[in-house]
Amino acid sequence: PRGVAGTGDIDSGPVLLGIGGAASVVGQRAALQQADTTLYLGLRNSLEAFGLACTFAGKKRYLGGQLPMADAFLAWSNVAEQPPGVPGRHHPVPWGIHLVSLGVLLLLVWTARKL
Repeated sequence: PRGVAGTGDIDSGPVLLGIGGAASVVGQRAALQQADTTLYLGLRNSLEAFGLACTFAGKKRYLGGQLPMADAFLAWSNVAEQPPGVPGRHHPVPWGIHLVSLGVLLLLVWTARKL
């Protein structure tokens, strides 16, 4: 909190612009269990996009499988029994955000090389 000095909690990971990855994963599962469809879908879709979800050979990985703990944590958040009215787990890959992110990354790399 503002005005309080101290170090961050290593378990929470980075909190950027008030958004924490660990809190989002836990919040997704809590929203699912409480049948808060709007919050659940928003968190699920955000985690799919920013976690760079990829399915290959029947296995889903996040962040290229580089952080197995993230894969396990996200799997845990998705396996709660779905209440009635919550759409299924099968959803399209958010290619739009990935392409925009790739474009921004390429622009930043190009700019950095010009400096």
